[in-house]
Amino acid sequence: MGLPMTTPQRRLAAPISNSPAHLLVLGIVTSEKTYTSRNRWLRAYYSDPLVNSGSAVLVRFVVDANWWARRIVEDPASASDDVLGVMTMSELPQRHCAHKMVGWWRAAARWPAAFYGKTDDDAAIDLPRLVPLLMQSLPRTRVYAGVVRYSSINESDWQGVCWAPGAGGALKLRRRDPACAASHVYGHLGERNEGIYGPFPFVEGPLVLMSADVLSWLAPKLAIDRRQLCHFEDLLLGRELSHHPALGLINLDRLIGRSMAIAGRAQGGGWVGATGLLAHWVRTEKNFWRAVAEFRTSQQQQQQQLWKGGDAQRTVAPAPNITLECSLWRSSYADLAFYPCCQNWTLCVPPKRRSRRDDKRRRASFTNDHKLN
Repeated sequence: MGLPMTTPQRRLAAPISNSPAHLLVLGIVTSEKTYTSRNRWLRAYYSDPLVNSGSAVLVRFVVDANWWARRIVEDPASASDDVLGVMTMSELPQRHCAHKMVGWWRAAARWPAAFYGKTDDDAAIDLPRLVPLLMQSLPRTRVYAGVVRYSSINESDWQGVCWAPGAGGALKLRRRDPACAASHVYGHLGERNEGIYGPFPFVEGPLVLMSADVLSWLAPKLAIDRRQLCHFEDLLLGRELSHHPALGLINLDRLIGRSMAIAGRAQGGGWVGATGLLAHWVRTEKNFWRAVAEFRTSQQQQQQQLWKGGDAQRTVAPAPNITLECSLWRSSYADLAFYPCCQNWTLCVPPKRRSRRDDKRRRASFTNDHKLN
């Protein structure tokens, strides 16, 4: 459930003119177990000039540094410049992907870019539709973008508690759920109750985007820790970023939110369809190229309805030069004043796609309001 929006009030800073070497540097957190198979088709896709025109996007595969060093010794021909080895506590279970996330954001700035992103090796991104969005619609500063969700976190073990898809739901859980609150009375702004911090917003991991200035602020603050678990790595990043004084939180849920569950977990393992600009859980070569084929169909159609649920409607294939609707984050929902963070942030969302019924109503209203006397 998205945040209620006020009338658009302001935009973040306009794009800067002095372009860095790349528009986007994208880190793909990669499993060593499936490196040989998945990286073969991932490399083929992201190096295709029809997909990555002019090499606007630089791709790097993020793996465990010790594993990568051993692999090169055993097979020198496997060495590749597009692989980044980072330190992980690989001897501990369920830490590797969280530590790769930390390692990626700490190292990413070595490749100059306007934006930096993180994705997974079981995801596919429709670059021909993402690149125009970055070039034409997103500002170049203060950006933290993707599908936004909300959670609190236990500060002792860094495990997430009381997750919710919307800001209001996360706050209700923080107040009432025994795992999140010692009593039903929520504390004052900034108070930590029984070692629980939150709620705060975070971006889900299949596609996390940030501008270069945000990365510069973030990277020195990150370090690997044995408490960082794979299931909570995106939430841990959001926890750190929640202390940023004035981020621009860009919720792309209307564009990509429902396209993340493509195969595997969705519909009992059945194929759902890659109609957005992101496909997740594409863990076989067949499903990966199936998603890519559907990307190309969507590119040709440019605009189509992705999902209906009640009154909610979402769009795919962003039209060129989308104007984001932005407002002060805390003004979009009254109870956000109770959040312990983010009070000076800006929230931006793509505009809603009007339904045919909305268009008819709008035309009828226009006709009634402008009848000649």
